[in-house]
Amino acid sequence: MNIPKADLIGTSNHDILNIVTGNSAAEEIEVITYPDPLGLPFTINSLRGIQQNTVEQLGLLERARGIPGALSDIEVTQMTTSYCVQRADLVVYHRILTVWRDTQPALSVKRVIGHWLSVLDEIDAYTKTVLNILVSCR
Repeated sequence: MNIPKADLIGTSNHDILNIVTGNSAAEEIEVITYPDPLGLPFTINSLRGIQQNTVEQLGLLERARGIPGALSDIEVTQMTTSYCVQRADLVVYHRILTVWRDTQPALSVKRVIGHWLSVLDEIDAYTKTVLNILVSCR
């Protein structure tokens, strides 16, 4: 699956992630962003998992790319789709964390959220590397 376009549209009660796929199908996902970082521990836990899984997959793909036939076309397509969706998810996480950071008066909370925004950038860089490896496997 190809995701040529993903837009985050702000509305009064929630944001909408509008994803257009390569077959011209569009999907709208409501993203609720509250300026209360009570959800921050859950978000951090989720980001830790995404970060760890992406780093592990990157290592496996770097080893597999040197082995002819290690990945079938179907596996490459499925993984490409998953990592394109992950990049769209990262847009949503970025929006949520940015709203939380910008609305918090406590500098310590702002610093923690700022750290996780930089972790998001790191995850996105790993995700792009994974996608580049997958493209080279075709």
